[in-house]
Amino acid sequence: MWFSEKDGIYAGDTCLPGDRLATDSEVAAWQAAHTRARLDAMSVSAFQAKAAMSKAQAAGITTFDLLAVVETIVNASTDPIVKLAWTTATEFNRQSPTIAALAAQVPLSSDQLDQLFELAATISA
Repeated sequence: MWFSEKDGIYAGDTCLPGDRLATDSEVAAWQAAHTRARLDAMSVSAFQAKAAMSKAQAAGITTFDLLAVVETIVNASTDPIVKLAWTTATEFNRQSPTIAALAAQVPLSSDQLDQLFELAATISA
């Protein structure tokens, strides 16, 4: 990977004039930012999300039945948007306010939520 003062890090077989080899820390920061952007943009189907929740304990993401906990939270919720989203949404977005609110109530860390979405993305009906 190469570094340009103007454009930052870029990949390629050769370094352009005036640029230099990127340092390990620059490459790590670039990779972390791109990974974060990819995870933040993730969207999975409702089926994938619920299937991932049912597998979360076996996958080591949680130590409890996540699907059962979330369903209990949703059923006890007084927020009609939460209930509507749970019952009618066709997809769930990683950055959704409803997902963030549910994750906070479980509670799930940001890393656990990332792992859950990554797991969900691998599931097919």
